[in-house]
Amino acid sequence: MRRFEKKRVVVTGGTKGIGLQIVKHFLDEGATVAVLGRCPDRGNSACKQLEGDVTFYPVDVSDNKAVKEFAKKLIEKWGNIDVLINNAGVSKNSLFLRITEDDWDHVVDTNLKSVYNMTHAFSRNLIKNRGAKIVNISSIAGGVMGGNPGQAHYSASKGAIVSLTKVLAREFAKRGINCNCVAPGFTETDMVDFLDDAGKKKAEEFVPMQRFANVDEVADAVLFLASDNASYITGHTLVVDGGLTS
Repeated sequence: MRRFEKKRVVVTGGTKGIGLQIVKHFLDEGATVAVLGRCPDRGNSACKQLEGDVTFYPVDVSDNKAVKEFAKKLIEKWGNIDVLINNAGVSKNSLFLRITEDDWDHVVDTNLKSVYNMTHAFSRNLIKNRGAKIVNISSIAGGVMGGNPGQAHYSASKGAIVSLTKVLAREFAKRGINCNCVAPGFTETDMVDFLDDAGKKKAEEFVPMQRFANVDEVADAVLFLASDNASYITGHTLVVDGGLTS
C-alpha cells in the first residue's frame, strides 16, 4: 500500500519548483492533493499535467480572509485534512538599505504570515484528525547557515518559520499533531536564477557534495516528515544542503 493512500493533503506554493515536486510525490504515493497558488493560469496548467486526484485553488495565502474562506469550503468538501505543507515562498534580493516597505511586507507576508494563516485556519480540523502532520518549508538562509547578504527579509521570514515550527510542535504534540520543518540549501529552482553560471559554479564549490540539490531530494525529505515513518519526530528542522552547514 502506498504511504499516503486515502490521505488528503494541502500544499501551498505548489505550482512550480520544490512545491510542484512535492505535489507529484504525494500523488505518486496515492494522496488526494489541493494545490494553492496566486496564478490561476500557471496553477491550472500545472495540475493538468499531473496524474492523480489533484485540484488547483487560486488562493493568496498571505490574505487571511481568503485563506479562512478557502479552509471553510475545503473542510466542507473533504471533511478532514491529513497533511498541511506550508511551502509558499518568494525572494526579492536587495541590500537592506534598498528594501522598500512594500517589498518587505510582500516577502514576509508570503513566506511567514502564510504559515500563520494556513495553520490557524486548519488547526481545529487537524486537531480533530489525530495523527495529522504539518511540514513547513524554511531555508538554510533562515539562521542555520546565517543570513545571506541581500536577503534580509527572506532570511528573517525563513528563520521565523523555524522558531514557529518549534512552538507549534510543543503546543500540538498532546493533540496528536507532528509539526516539522525542512530547510533546503541551494536547490535547482528559479530561486537561484539570480546567480549566473559562474556564480552557481562558485557556490557549488562551497557545498561538500559539490552540487546543488534537485527538487526530488527536497520533496523526499518533506514526504518522510509527513509520513507515519516520522511519527515520533516533531519540532525538528531537517536540513537538506549537501553538507554545506555541517
